[in-house]
Amino acid sequence: MRTVAVADDRQARVLQNVLDSIGAALRGERGTADQFASVVSHELRSALMPISLFVEAMLVDVTQNGRVPSRDELMQRLGMFKRQLARANHDLKRLLDFSRIRSGQLDLELEDVDLSATVADVVAGHHEELAVARCTVDFESPGAIVGRWDRLRLHQVATNLLSNAIKYGAGAPIHIALSANDESARLVVRDHGPGIEADQREAIFARFERAHPTQHQSGYGVGLWVVARIVEAFGGAIEVESEPGLGATFIVRLPRLM
Repeated sequence: MRTVAVADDRQARVLQNVLDSIGAALRGERGTADQFASVVSHELRSALMPISLFVEAMLVDVTQNGRVPSRDELMQRLGMFKRQLARANHDLKRLLDFSRIRSGQLDLELEDVDLSATVADVVAGHHEELAVARCTVDFESPGAIVGRWDRLRLHQVATNLLSNAIKYGAGAPIHIALSANDESARLVVRDHGPGIEADQREAIFARFERAHPTQHQSGYGVGLWVVARIVEAFGGAIEVESEPGLGATFIVRLPRLM
């Protein structure tokens, strides 16, 4: 019973921290409850969707196809569950940073991080989402690209960019390319979605803006605002190249700080 009590106590502390963070953010935004809810919804949905898809696939195998996963398959899927739950936990922690991001006081835990390995992990973690969206990923990397970055926030940048590419480029390939020199690294994510109008290309990086506000989606606005703030904290820059009907290409440049 002691283990349960400890778990309950931890959950209570996490919940209180979330509530405190929401309260601080809402006070700072003067009551923009709907906007903050959009941030919460976007981040948690992005992290939890793969888990839902994994479970659904397993249920279909057992109930409709009458096939019980082998030990190796089960271990593989449990490994996926573990990675995605860890990601959800990390994203929950990131939500607690919302008021800091808003005020420009974003703390970074810098360490040597391989950008290529981070992006590869993000792509692997979106396997089910890519399959459902009928998207393939063409990933180009020269090999290890090591820089001084915050590992989890770098993962968040790649995750948000890939999630947006899947959302807007469903049914078409996604191209991800990495490159680097001694001083900086570059991450490029290209989709084949509807593209972005010229007058929206700057606005999508603003807080709570969307590339396609008429669509019932959380859109580029929430994720890209977070991405832009993290990239700026790294001392980098993000830009978008796009033409309506021809997809969008997001380019992130990061100093390696080695």
